[in-house]
Amino acid sequence: MTNTVAPIPRLIYGTAWKKSQTAPLVASALSAGFRALDTAASHHYSEEGVGAGLRAWLAQNPTHGVPRSALYIQTKFSPSPSALPIPDQVHASVASSLNNLSVPGNLFAREEAPAAAKDEDGGGGGFYLDCVLLHAPYPSYADTLLAWRALESYVPSRIRTLGISNVHLDELRALCADAAVKPVVVQNRLNPKEAYNTPVRVFCRERGINFQSFWTLTANPPLVRGEAVARVAEGAGVSNEVAMYALVLGLRGVSVLDGTTNEARMKEDLEGVEKVAAWAEGHGAGVWERSLAAFKSVLGDPEGA
Repeated sequence: MTNTVAPIPRLIYGTAWKKSQTAPLVASALSAGFRALDTAASHHYSEEGVGAGLRAWLAQNPTHGVPRSALYIQTKFSPSPSALPIPDQVHASVASSLNNLSVPGNLFAREEAPAAAKDEDGGGGGFYLDCVLLHAPYPSYADTLLAWRALESYVPSRIRTLGISNVHLDELRALCADAAVKPVVVQNRLNPKEAYNTPVRVFCRERGINFQSFWTLTANPPLVRGEAVARVAEGAGVSNEVAMYALVLGLRGVSVLDGTTNEARMKEDLEGVEKVAAWAEGHGAGVWERSLAAFKSVLGDPEGA
């Protein structure tokens, strides 16, 4: 079985560490224009809050006409100490995630699903998740593969695609070789202490795997203040933070987790990366190409200058 490709927005709203504010912030992010949500079955996330925020946003204006296919919703199975066998842990976690995040079908705009999709969903009425990630590999690769096999059993009906987070290159290579359902997403830190995860990102780029960057701003103050970012910010008329996001998105095959709690920043980020894209395709093309090459060089990307 191969992977099931789902479109993944470039900016994904990250919901870690938002606690009791998760639901209102998710609703605000959706109102601002985010169409992708990231959460996890983990203590520093609130899946229940994400689901509540999503349902509240859909219910407050049922005429906005958003079909399920217009949203990208992903969560994670988080390995933790347990007396249960790993497959049982996975099944319990997936059942809980589907319950926490599910939305009544009448809150979505109607859309005609292909016959194959209806068959996969057992009639077309089931809520599905676009992606479930293994939050981190197990110390034992055999256990990682055991958890992955359990997740594979849900694809492509209740879960469309699979991914993995906090993964090293050797672990990812092995998983790509052994998995029946190949990973579609890798979510890793953009962290200078980990060489910006460039080897993993390049591996993903070569194989069409979506690399999702987190800690993009918080781990990289020198880059945010750096020359390449400043040139793009000045040329496109955006903040350094937006320019940083735009350059990371320019690495190809990359999405960025954006966890801002500021409602004005939500819109600024979404509109800003589009503003940079338009500038880079127009009169800013030369500055953009030089800045991106310099940025790639700092990251150790083989495509850099």
